[in-house]
Amino acid sequence: MAEPAFSCAGPLRALCTARRQCRCSLTAATLHLRKEPDVATSHFQQFLSDATSPAPDTDSPLGPDCLYGLYTSWCLLQGLSPKNESSFRAGMRRCRVNLRGTRRRMKGRAAADYILASYPCAG
Repeated sequence: MAEPAFSCAGPLRALCTARRQCRCSLTAATLHLRKEPDVATSHFQQFLSDATSPAPDTDSPLGPDCLYGLYTSWCLLQGLSPKNESSFRAGMRRCRVNLRGTRRRMKGRAAADYILASYPCAG
């Protein structure tokens, strides 16, 4: 017996790249929609793991602008396109990072890249 065809509408329209009748079941479409936030969260978790480390006793925690700048450096080094700032903030909230008092410090190649890119050219 053939699967029933569903017409894509609303958020399901994006899942049907041909924009024709979608042969996905509603369950499969729901799983596709649920998958995106997990992918984004793991992307931000990887950033936090690679480019930052906890610093509970620091006197100068990374601020939101600095953390986003570090994130863009990390993305460029990874060959990824950085998410926009609002997506970044949402990702940090999902990772339970308080952007007002991160209690994290920079580390690794992304930290070096960010620091060098932040200094004005002498000359």
